Amino acid sequence: MTLNTTITRDHRQSKFAQVLDSFFRTFTDRVILGKAIISLTESKRAWRRLRQILPLALEEAYRSNNVIEGTGHSLQRLSEYSDTFIKNLFSSLMNFKKVFQGSSMDTIRIPNTLYHGTTTLFLSSIMKEGLLLGKAGQCWTEDYKDEPLKICLTDSLYAAEFFAHVAAKKIGGEPVVLSIDIKGMNTLKIKIEVFTSNGGGSRVFDIYREFFFTEPIPPDRVKGWYRLPEPSAFMLLICLADRFKQEEA
Repeated sequence: MTLNTTITRDHRQSKFAQVLDSFFRTFTDRVILGKAIISLTESKRAWRRLRQILPLALEEAYRSNNVIEGTGHSLQRLSEYSDTFIKNLFSSLMNFKKVFQGSSMDTIRIPNTLYHGTTTLFLSSIMKEGLLLGKAGQCWTEDYKDEPLKICLTDSLYAAEFFAHVAAKKIGGEPVVLSIDIKGMNTLKIKIEVFTSNGGGSRVFDIYREFFFTEPIPPDRVKGWYRLPEPSAFMLLICLADRFKQEEA
């Protein structure tokens, strides 16, 4: 995918540009990654710029693929989708800012709505039966070794879209993300996970929380779902990060 959206060329030496650049940069040191998260969350200007970059990149990709007209996607819906995605990302990084500043993960609020990435092949049965132990997470059999059956949710749309992409690639169907109401449910465990890029290291948006549940999630807990656009915000962030890496080289 080719994107012409300008990321790093303007005011390269300014403090603002350095903070924004840290969003796309890959870090191999977790301490430096934490410092980058703290700096980024404290820069309102950087987040305003990010909220400009993502919808522009989505629009550019959709126009170049001629998928705006005659589909269910409109420029307004793409803007709303990217805005929700960025707000969720900011909220997630604010939580990790507190962790890197010394707060215990146990003190970080768990939102009432979490997300689950899956595929359209399972959508009908999920809407009828809910998320069932032993069925949810069929793509991740390695997670079940020496552990009880569990259902995994996340508060990160970025992570949920990643898992949806993987599910569709492994099993088939189209990637979808479910919104799950967990208010009043008991969480077995909370883990901090970090994706690692192909070249090693991680970016600030690669860190996420995963929540494990050992009870079935009934269908009335599924408050909504969306089929990921093509390209999705998750894929565009990866492309933009790759573009940044190329500009740095």
